[in-house]
Amino acid sequence: MFKVWLDEERLYLKSLLHKPPEESLQMEYWQQLVNLAASRQALETILSTWMVVTAQTAAPIWSDSSATRKRETMHCHAQENYEKDSKAVQELEGCLGITHCWVLGDEEWQAASRLVTNRKYQHALDNIERLVVSWIFELLKMNQSGTEDIDEDANEDHATALEEQCEALQDILSITMDA
Repeated sequence: MFKVWLDEERLYLKSLLHKPPEESLQMEYWQQLVNLAASRQALETILSTWMVVTAQTAAPIWSDSSATRKRETMHCHAQENYEKDSKAVQELEGCLGITHCWVLGDEEWQAASRLVTNRKYQHALDNIERLVVSWIFELLKMNQSGTEDIDEDANEDHATALEEQCEALQDILSITMDA
């Protein structure tokens, strides 16, 4: 029974080594579209708050111009981020052979969104598994035969490690439940 399980686990883990490249590119494309939408929104927000300086509103030449420089820098950064994200989307469209950009309601968008959600969920489960195994090893260290004479400092170290792992496990579980 154990050998069958071990063979199944080995086969499963080997399958994880090779992610389908098409799916990976689709997930990356979806994420880049999300990034592009966010950078577009940031740029539009900055542009909508851009100040038009007229002769009546212009500050004297000797006044502090740091606020103006800060706004100009924010505008330049937002523009650069938008262009970077746009270029990344275009490159992925070329790799995937996409002729029109995916939008929120598209079937491709929904499929890629599910892939990304499943990947995040799987990563969260992997973290939970890692923490549980680590926790079990700490418990085994505390209960090893022949360790009855270990000083209290070592037991306190193990207890502290278990508390930290428990907190990490609770954090991962709350993130997983939110996803």
